[in-house]
Amino acid sequence: KPIPQGVVLHSPWPNLDYFDSNVRFVTDSYLSLKLAYNLRQLAIGKDTNWFEVTDEELSKISPKDNSFEEFPPVYITAGTNEISIDAIRDMTENMRLSGVEVILDEGEGLMHTYALFHLWSPQ
Repeated sequence: KPIPQGVVLHSPWPNLDYFDSNVRFVTDSYLSLKLAYNLRQLAIGKDTNWFEVTDEELSKISPKDNSFEEFPPVYITAGTNEISIDAIRDMTENMRLSGVEVILDEGEGLMHTYALFHLWSPQ
């Protein structure tokens, strides 16, 4: 299969089970922990119990094994006030350890998907 020449990720969600183990409570009022749980439920299926999802099922929607071999170059934007900023930093480091050329552009004091807000701003 052909792979893209590069990937741009805006406030990625590195791991769906991240919110059960290492949540960083920050001041991101745009994306709350409750909303993150609800979005995760949508990703796995409304009637699916998160704790019954198998590793095989999860591997189709979340890079649980942190395997980034043969990834193209990646550019990531993330706000330092995101609830998943630590997971994004961990993912970035795992990419580097896998030999991926990756840039993490952190917006100091900014929230989830800050880089996309210019699309709706009149400025």
